[in-house]
Order: sequence, then C-alpha cells, then structure tokens
Amino acid sequence: MAVITAGDWGDEPDFPYGTVPEDEARANARLIAAAPEMYDEMNRAFLQPARAQELMRQNDLKIDDLDDPMQKLAFTFYSMLVEAAHRAETIIESVQGEQP
Repeated sequence: MAVITAGDWGDEPDFPYGTVPEDEARANARLIAAAPEMYDEMNRAFLQPARAQELMRQNDLKIDDLDDPMQKLAFTFYSMLVEAAHRAETIIESVQGEQP
C-alpha cells in the first residue's frame, strides 16, 4: 500500500489522505507525468479537421457526391476527425475551466 499525503501542497506533510494499492499509486503517478503530452495530443486532435479542410482546398478536392464510394469514405473519415476534435475540445475546456 502507498500512503497519499499532502506533500508539496502546503498542508501538514504528515497528514495522510488515505492509502491506495501500490500499483494504483504508480499508475496515477505515470498518468500525472504523461498529462502534458496528453494535453498536446488533445490540441493536435482538435486541429485535425481544419488541417483536412486546408489539404482539400490546396488540392481542389470536394466532397459533393456521397453516392461515389470514395467520396463517401472520405466524408466518413472527415466526420470521424470532427467527432474526435469535438471530444478533445470538450476535454480541453473542462481542464482549462478548473485552472485558477
């Protein structure tokens, strides 16, 4: 078991918040360490639909016939990018909303 204490938060350092299994404590520490990289990835995901639109403009590509299987596939992939970007935006906004 690992003891969770106030540590660097300015509280009494010996005041325990509780205990968690050691493997859970290590997993939490790895998650916290990875947070900046995950935030960067969320930002990249958020930007993907705009990048796809720019590539389409640069190459004069249009999705205007969903009866064409390849255009329908392209539209499906683009829709997946938009959905992922929306989820990323929601996560980013929820994190930013908690900052002082």
